[in-house]
Amino acid sequence: LFPYTTLFRSQYQIMSVLWRRYPDIADLQCSCWSIQDPHVGYCSLCLKCLKIAMILISLDIDPARLGMDVNALFLKGAR
Repeated sequence: LFPYTTLFRSQYQIMSVLWRRYPDIADLQCSCWSIQDPHVGYCSLCLKCLKIAMILISLDIDPARLGMDVNALFLKGAR
């Protein structure tokens, strides 16, 4: 198994390429497996949403652009 930092680094690289090269379709990408509503892309409560939000913030992209509730992520904490 890869170390966690290697996995996070690869997720960062994928998101970076996606958002820099294909910004018009980047918001179609969805990684949350906890969503209940098919019309909502992210639950804003799980650890995966927190990781994606942190990557987007580091890329200077507002997670709200994907419909993420950053307040819910940071105030409630990821499950």
